[in-house]
Amino acid sequence: MDLSKLVAELRDPAYAELSDQEAANAINAKMVPVRSVVETWQLKQFLIEQSIWPTLKLAIEDREVPSIIRGLCISVVDWVDDAAGKVRTVDLDLPSVVQMVSGLVSAGLATEPQAEALRALGDQLLPWPVANGLPEIGVGFVRNARKELGG
Repeated sequence: MDLSKLVAELRDPAYAELSDQEAANAINAKMVPVRSVVETWQLKQFLIEQSIWPTLKLAIEDREVPSIIRGLCISVVDWVDDAAGKVRTVDLDLPSVVQMVSGLVSAGLATEPQAEALRALGDQLLPWPVANGLPEIGVGFVRNARKELGG
């Protein structure tokens, strides 16, 4: 196993006075923020709960709504409500998604606080080992990593 991430983490002075077991426990308990994709059902649930979904559906049907806004609504609904089941997740950080969300706000179909809450769906807290692609950190891993640190 590549210990480089663990070695880098153990360079933090907070671990210097901890025993190997205490350091392992602290690292396993540490939660770190990561961005992740969002399941489309979660996105749809959010849009429904925020009353954005019906607004999108109504805008699609209203011929007096400018075509560019109707097109945006169609894109969002088709993407989230993919009947073929090919779109299972959405990366909220993709430039196209960022533009869609900004477009919804600009068109008055969503508020800025709603857009911020939507973007926050991609935020997760994960245990440090999971976020770094490592198994649960045990005493042996800490000992080996500290050997690489020279201690």
